[in-house]
Amino acid sequence: MHCLNPEIFTYNLIKKQIMSFKTLGCLKCGSSYDVIPPDGVYTEPRSKLDDPPGDFVEMKKECISCKNKNTIYWYKPEIKQ
Repeated sequence: MHCLNPEIFTYNLIKKQIMSFKTLGCLKCGSSYDVIPPDGVYTEPRSKLDDPPGDFVEMKKECISCKNKNTIYWYKPEIKQ
């Protein structure tokens, strides 16, 4: 029976998330900040909702510089055919 080491699993999960971070800009002051997608499905960040909004995950991120609360809408990437 194979047993998964939880420490290795956690390390690999964190490493994958860190490597998939995105750099965005504050809508108020323009300072850049890093965000990590909420999961492996919703990986495309947008600062405005699509019209129509569709399926998304909403996340708030406070700007370190000006304290503005930025809203990030995470969408599934579009499949290109």
